[in-house]
Amino acid sequence: MGTAASDYILTYAGNVALLTESLEVIQRTSAVILGAICPEEAAQPEQFAPAS
Repeated sequence: MGTAASDYILTYAGNVALLTESLEVIQRTSAVILGAICPEEAAQPEQFAPAS
């Protein structure tokens, strides 16, 4: 089994808050991109609620 996930976490020095913030930025950015290329699907409610 590969170590890609654990390697990715290690790039944030195990800082959960920093990793979470980065993933939230990635999610928002991808939503903007997908909304631009698939506007009819972007108008639908989010399938996944953000983690609290």
